[in-house]
Amino acid sequence: MLASIYTIDDSVELTQRSQEWLTLADKVNGIPPFCRPEAWIPALHALLNDLPAVGSRKLCQAVIVEVREGEELLAVYALYRKGNHLCSLTENHIDYQDIITVDLAAAGLALKTSVNYAAESGLVFIIGHVSDQSILAQIIEAQTPFSNAWLNRRFFSVCIVSDHEFASGTSDEFFKSIPKRLKKSYRSGTNRMKSQDPPFEVDYLWGADIQPADIEAIGQLHRENQQSRTGSSPFDEPEFVQFLQQLANSLPSLFLSRYTCDGKLIAFCLGYASDNTFYFYITDYDRSYAYVSPGVNLLIKTAIYLVDHFQGKHFRIDFLLGSEAYKSHWETGRYYVDRVVVIPKSIRTLPWAIGYHLGYRLKEIKNRIRKIGPGSS
Repeated sequence: MLASIYTIDDSVELTQRSQEWLTLADKVNGIPPFCRPEAWIPALHALLNDLPAVGSRKLCQAVIVEVREGEELLAVYALYRKGNHLCSLTENHIDYQDIITVDLAAAGLALKTSVNYAAESGLVFIIGHVSDQSILAQIIEAQTPFSNAWLNRRFFSVCIVSDHEFASGTSDEFFKSIPKRLKKSYRSGTNRMKSQDPPFEVDYLWGADIQPADIEAIGQLHRENQQSRTGSSPFDEPEFVQFLQQLANSLPSLFLSRYTCDGKLIAFCLGYASDNTFYFYITDYDRSYAYVSPGVNLLIKTAIYLVDHFQGKHFRIDFLLGSEAYKSHWETGRYYVDRVVVIPKSIRTLPWAIGYHLGYRLKEIKNRIRKIGPGSS
């Protein structure tokens, strides 16, 4: 097997190379939609278009690692280079990333090649968010310690899942399987909605049916509610809005559900729907309508719609990153995501390595005290 690295400066070249990556992804089962090229290609497009060149030098470059056996592509790993960092797309609104591969050894070579590239270039390699269910997690365990780099790893987030099994694959059976408190909230909110004039309306949009105006509307609602949360809304970033707009055109499994009343957006759920699973990405609702529980009601309606759409005997809601309290009401299981950073071994990078090591150990101690992370329960 032979590994190659390509640095790409513009969106045109990225598009020209993309078909082979898409073909490879179609050969691999069980890839979360946001780990597919249809998701990370728009993320790279947004980065390349958002950051202009300084003179003849681009502020950002896509870095693509490919592994082949002869002419056959076996693995691809998408990264980007910005300043002194080599980063995965988890730094740009993708919950976690994985190496797309049909061969575990090829994935291992892709990671090794990425680490070597970072070490030779003197770059801090932010592998970023790594799910404990991913191929990337397996090969990090197998390859560490690296001979030419220091690895820092800490718990980052829990991902709560809600699994439902039923005999016939109907939404009636799904509704029976959800916790009583959620059923009660749903029925109470639905009854209040029925008395509303004008009435509430719900609709569902897939992929390219999601228009820029739809993304702007959900972004406005999210920004308006940001004052009740810490930090800033991702919709404040033009690059994120551009990413979502391109994602809608490239990824058919992107899914938006929403409540409206007299044309006004009341609540939305944006995620990915694929293989009997809804990956719950981002949501919000108008706080002035809290009395009808629009958030939980829309999520239940979304799940009912998707159960009927997939017609399988199993349905999962994957709540992705974050441990917000409302997710625990749905929980039937969980998995974990770590944050991983690789720093090349040199005198110049030693202060960075010490800083990351101390910072990550401090986080680890805080998590133990707060009983957060694997083995905490």
